[in-house]
Amino acid sequence: MAITEDEMTKRKEFLRQTALFNAIGAAFQRAPIYRYGQGNHGKEQLKRDLEQHLRRIERQYHRTISSEQHFQTLNKVAHDLSERHFLILKNGHFRIGIAQKAVNIYLKLLWCYGWILEPPHCPIDSIVLAEAGDTRTKWTRMTDVEAYRRAIKNIRAHIRHIGSNLSLSEWELEIWNKRRETLQSQ
Repeated sequence: MAITEDEMTKRKEFLRQTALFNAIGAAFQRAPIYRYGQGNHGKEQLKRDLEQHLRRIERQYHRTISSEQHFQTLNKVAHDLSERHFLILKNGHFRIGIAQKAVNIYLKLLWCYGWILEPPHCPIDSIVLAEAGDTRTKWTRMTDVEAYRRAIKNIRAHIRHIGSNLSLSEWELEIWNKRRETLQSQ
């Protein structure tokens, strides 16, 4: 039984929504994002605005994007969401650490689906930082693109140090899969 174009579109939208949900959930789950005492209305609007950014960003990654272009994209997401939602955000800022996690996970999933080219960076979290030997940096506390840039530089240096020629995305995917296998075998 052949799948209709309409059915394929519905399936693809389901996968896109799953990627959006997972990316935003992962970015928000351990991060102190909001000022104390904020209601849900502003929080839901922030998530909807981030989702719109992610959908727009997706179009750019059908072509090769440089690391520098990616830094600029992340900075723009953090800046735009800070401007629009400063009243509900902790310290009035949507931190670059949160932006990178949402954007990078979303792009990772789309890349794994085969929908976009390989992203220039990987999602940075405590697992990735620890694997690269950095136990001091906290991704949830990265406030600016320079802190993120240093983390990317350190991860690249670690990958070279271990003698690997994997890209950031390939390396992080390998770490994630090995970690999953270890957890399943326990």
